[in-house]
Amino acid sequence: MLKRLADLFEGDPDQFITPSLTGEVDERGKHEANYLTIHEPITPAKWQEHLDGKVRIGVRPENNDKCKWGCIDIDSYAGFDHKKLLNKIHTLELPLVVCRSKSGGLHIYIFMKEEISAQTMRDALLTLLLPLDLKRTTELYPKQVELVRDE
Repeated sequence: MLKRLADLFEGDPDQFITPSLTGEVDERGKHEANYLTIHEPITPAKWQEHLDGKVRIGVRPENNDKCKWGCIDIDSYAGFDHKKLLNKIHTLELPLVVCRSKSGGLHIYIFMKEEISAQTMRDALLTLLLPLDLKRTTELYPKQVELVRDE
C-alpha cells in the first residue's frame, strides 16, 4: 500500500508540506491550518507516518512541467451538497476519486497512467468545473504549469 500511495501521489520530488490544524474555523466553516514546507524528498518512512496518522503530507503534483495527477479543491462548507456532487460524478461516469479534506471540504482527484503536461492537466480540470456545477474560481492543483525553483 505504501508504494502504491507514493506512486499515485508522485509529484515534486524535492519538497512537501505538512499542515497542522489550528483549531480555528473561519466564517465559511473551513478548519484553518498552518503549513510548513519541508525541502527534502518524501521518504518511505514519512509516507508510513502519514498512513499511520502521525503526520499529514501534502505533495505538489507538478514535477517540472509534467504531472500524473490533479485535484479540484472544494472549500465550500455550509450548505454545500456533497451528495449531489457525488451523484453527478457517478451519473456522468467521470474517472474521479472524491475524499473529504482535512479542513472539511472535498478533494476531487484524477489520476493518469502516464505523465502529462501540467497545462493539459489544468485544462482538463477546468473542463470538469462546468458539468460539476463548480465555480471557475475553484482552486485547482497543479496551480501552475511549470514548477519554478527558487535560486
